[in-house]
Amino acid sequence: MAKSELHIHSKALHMMAVTAFFVMLLFSIVACNSVFNAMNNYRKCRAWVHDVEWLGDTVAFKHADTCGHRFFTSEDATSLLKEQCILFIGDSLSRRLAATLVLVLLGQTSPQDLDASDVLSVGGHDKADWELILPRSNLSLHLNTARFPARCLHFRWAPYLYLAVKYLETERLDMYSHVILSTGAHEVKMNLTYMGAKHEHLLLSLFNLTCHASYTFILRTAPNQDSVTLNVMMDQWNVATRAHFSQYNTRDCGILCRLLFLIDHAKMLEPRSVGRTRIRGDSIEHFGSTARMLQVQSLLNLIEIIKFGQVV
Repeated sequence: MAKSELHIHSKALHMMAVTAFFVMLLFSIVACNSVFNAMNNYRKCRAWVHDVEWLGDTVAFKHADTCGHRFFTSEDATSLLKEQCILFIGDSLSRRLAATLVLVLLGQTSPQDLDASDVLSVGGHDKADWELILPRSNLSLHLNTARFPARCLHFRWAPYLYLAVKYLETERLDMYSHVILSTGAHEVKMNLTYMGAKHEHLLLSLFNLTCHASYTFILRTAPNQDSVTLNVMMDQWNVATRAHFSQYNTRDCGILCRLLFLIDHAKMLEPRSVGRTRIRGDSIEHFGSTARMLQVQSLLNLIEIIKFGQVV
């Protein structure tokens, strides 16, 4: 081969290599941008999961078009949770939310079903392992099932934040996919809101315990009670909880903490939590079935988003 031909051949190979490099670079930029956008949407959509719009008794997710937030059927919920093991920790609001999720999974979602007092009180001030309760249940709804729709769904009574922290410190929780906590109602009623150093210390202990756990940890704010006086302290409790969560998530744990989440049920229910518009339950702290169903739906949306985020 002549020298001129070798030179042309070498130049062509060089141009092909340069072209290939820039094509690969372009694809890398597009791929990185796609991943960045996906992660950005993931962060936004998990933060927006409690954003709803109330139109009378009708409610809609504000970011449904952007994030795909939706109302889950029983089949949708079962498909999402069938391999999951979920633990609710907290007060009667947590207990009733766990029972409501059970009813959704079993497809028993009429107002009469959702407000059955013997179902909502299962576990009382102790515990409830729903996958064990149902096969031998004598509840009024006859919630007997050969196989529970999820791997497990448990409730543990811990109505004060310090009890929840103690439980998380001492119990083995590696069997769970998600641990969901809500306290505040009892602290407020007992005037134990400790907005200062004690509250911050307990929340910091809670976040340190759960930030890098094997399960995802979801902290719920506490909705208003049917009491103007108590709600002043309830608002202080939630403001402090949001602030400490935000500070911890950005300063102390940051991007490494992918398993710690806050769902603002207090904000979501605020328009229907006081006065004549309140969706009342059977006590000043409890809500009726519409509010509990909405909380379950927002929780299911968050779990679905978390599942997406784990594969982004």
